[in-house]
Amino acid sequence: MLFARNYCEVLYPGFYYHECMPECIQVWLKKGIWNEDKIKRTIDKIISKGKKTIIPEEMVRTESFGYLEEAVITQGFGGVLKAAYNGELSLNEYVLLICNSSAAREYGFQLPEEIDWKRVEKGINSKIHELIESDASRETHRIIIDDFKRYTEEELKAYELIDNCRKNEVFIYERNKKKYIDLMEKNPDEAFRICMGMKFDTFDEEMANATIQAYEKADNRQKISIVNNFKDMWMIYQPFDKTEKVRIRFYEGFEYMEKRLDSLLEKYEDKKISRQHTKDFISDIEAFLKSSIKES
Repeated sequence: MLFARNYCEVLYPGFYYHECMPECIQVWLKKGIWNEDKIKRTIDKIISKGKKTIIPEEMVRTESFGYLEEAVITQGFGGVLKAAYNGELSLNEYVLLICNSSAAREYGFQLPEEIDWKRVEKGINSKIHELIESDASRETHRIIIDDFKRYTEEELKAYELIDNCRKNEVFIYERNKKKYIDLMEKNPDEAFRICMGMKFDTFDEEMANATIQAYEKADNRQKISIVNNFKDMWMIYQPFDKTEKVRIRFYEGFEYMEKRLDSLLEKYEDKKISRQHTKDFISDIEAFLKSSIKES
C-alpha cells in the first residue's frame, strides 16, 4: 500500500474526502492501481445519476404540461418555481410557466406548490433588467398568449410585464438611457452627439442627475457647450410614443432638472460667469415647461 487514508487526506487537503471518493479512485491513490475501465464506468454512472436529477426540472421549465407525466411535474416544479422567483428563467420560460399554470387548472391537476405571483413579477422585472444590462435582449422567437379568457388576473398581470416590454421596445429605450448616462459621465459632447438621434421614452431623475453632474464638473467653455447641446437635443425632442403618460415623464424630468439647477445658483454665488450660464440653462428649461403646459 502506498498511502493510508489519513496520509491521503494530508497529501491532498481540500481534494480528498474518503466519504465522497469512489472506491476505484481510492485504490489508485492508495495502491497505485489504475483500472481505466472501472474508473470510466464509475464516472459514467455518476454523470447518469446527475442527469436524472435535473431532467424533470428542465422538462417542466421548457415543455407544456400536456406533454409531461404528473410525476415529472411534481418532481421538477419546485426548482422551476424557485428559478422564476430568482429571475433565472428566460422570458419565454416565464410565459410557459403562466401557460402551464392555466393548463394545470384545466386538467384539474393540483400543482405541488402554490405560485406566489408577486414574487414571479419581481423575477420577471429582474430578468428584464438583466437582459438590458447584458445587452442580450434580442429573442429569436417568442412564446405568446392569445386566448386571455383562460387566465386569471394574476397570470395576465405577470404576462403583461413581458408583453409590454416586447411591444413598447423597453429594451431599446432602457439601453439608450443607459448609454446616455454612461457617456454623460465620460464625455458630455459625445453623449449628445451619439444620443441625439436615439429613441427615448423618458427623461427621468437619473438622466437629469447625470447631466447636472457633468455640468458641475465642466469649466465655463464646456458649460456653454452642455447648455446648447441640451437645448438642441431635448427642447425639440418628440418621443415616438406620444401618450400622456410619456409626456408627463418628460415634463417631470425637466422640472426636476430645473430644481437641481436652481440649487446650483447659491453654489455659484462667487462665480459670476458660471452663475449666468446656469441662469441661462434654467431659462431654457422654464420656457420649455411653459410651452409644454400650453400644448397639453
